[in-house]
Amino acid sequence: MEPTTTVTIGMITTLGAVMLGSWQVFRYVGRLEHQIKENAANLTNLEKTLREKDRRLLREMKRHRLCVKDVENFLSKKMEYHIRPFIEMEETDI
Repeated sequence: MEPTTTVTIGMITTLGAVMLGSWQVFRYVGRLEHQIKENAANLTNLEKTLREKDRRLLREMKRHRLCVKDVENFLSKKMEYHIRPFIEMEETDI
């Protein structure tokens, strides 16, 4: 083979290897971009889910707090009803 033919075959082989390598690199980068987009979507969904759970938890806490306040009010009124006669008796004794 002549030297020019060898050089030409070497150049074509090198060009093919570079093109194949570039194609594989671009494919890998494309997969990474897809994975990044998928992870971003998952994080957004997780954020929305957590925000909704936080809202639900706050609503539950408010409802329980209101129930506790109602029980406290009921007990204080009941206690006042039962203690009032004794307080009045002490005041009249003094």
